[in-house]
Amino acid sequence: IDAVIPIREYDTLASQLQKLLGSDTLLDKAERVITGNPWQAYVKISDGCSNRCAYCAIPLIRGDQKSRTIEDIMEEVNYLASVGVKELTLIAQDTTKYGLDNYGKLMLPELLRQVSKVEGLHWIRVLYMYPDEIVDDVLQAIVPYFDIPMQHANNRLLKLMNRRGPKEDVLKVVDKIHTMFPNATLRTTMIVGFPTETEEEFEELVDFIKEIKWDRMGAFTYSKEEDTPAYDMDGQIDEEIQNERLARLMAVQEEISKEKNQEKIGRVIEVLVEEKEGLVDRYRGRSAADAPDEVDGQVIFTSEEPLELGTFVKVKITDAKSYDVYGTCVNE
Repeated sequence: IDAVIPIREYDTLASQLQKLLGSDTLLDKAERVITGNPWQAYVKISDGCSNRCAYCAIPLIRGDQKSRTIEDIMEEVNYLASVGVKELTLIAQDTTKYGLDNYGKLMLPELLRQVSKVEGLHWIRVLYMYPDEIVDDVLQAIVPYFDIPMQHANNRLLKLMNRRGPKEDVLKVVDKIHTMFPNATLRTTMIVGFPTETEEEFEELVDFIKEIKWDRMGAFTYSKEEDTPAYDMDGQIDEEIQNERLARLMAVQEEISKEKNQEKIGRVIEVLVEEKEGLVDRYRGRSAADAPDEVDGQVIFTSEEPLELGTFVKVKITDAKSYDVYGTCVNE
């Protein structure tokens, strides 16, 4: 439903539905349907975006940011916890600006303080955090997994994209995260082939990836979106060059990811059990370093004892590939 009904239309829709069903019908909006794994759920905390990035049509489609109230969100969160959800992922186009539109100030830290008190939640994850608004209160309240969409590393292109802040600001945030959480997982998203991107600027992006060594990275070629400022920009990059640059960038990231995963060999990590492979008698799950729904890799492991899906176990890592790690359950 969220795909077609913006948050700003929820109240109107509820009012219309109430009239249709009759005034004596009780509508409980907290009792949402969980269509995926029963131990994991997403909660949208705001809709739309006010950032106006030059390549993005979301503000044209969804409008400016519209945040839900903390009370409304907490009603949903408490319900989800009561029905067995253990991993909660808060999402928005820009989670770090949550509350600025309706509270007049950044309210993500306060929201996280309240969410973290809910019994039954084991992992609280936040996706899509702009680096210039990541504060200490946010860092301390979630699993050490930080999704920071950079889009590029060249300051001229970042300005042309209408992104907030230069790459130096991101380096400061990354240093702070590593100081607070030595084993933090860092994820980002990059765009290659944005109009006027030169080979030298692309190489700067590659060097930046090598410098940070992001644990996870998604990358895409620039795609024209109608009515956005970038649509008619001069210097559009040929599709063949875009794809070639994307392949080069992902080849670099694959090696970094493999190196990062191999560092986990010998460690014991906490894993959420999500799947049993009957044919080969092993399990698949995720660690706190892996976002749900195949956004990141998996932990593939064996166990001498049968395991219940949706539970947390300890796994000793014995092998690692570019995106997945392998191990053995060592629960006592």
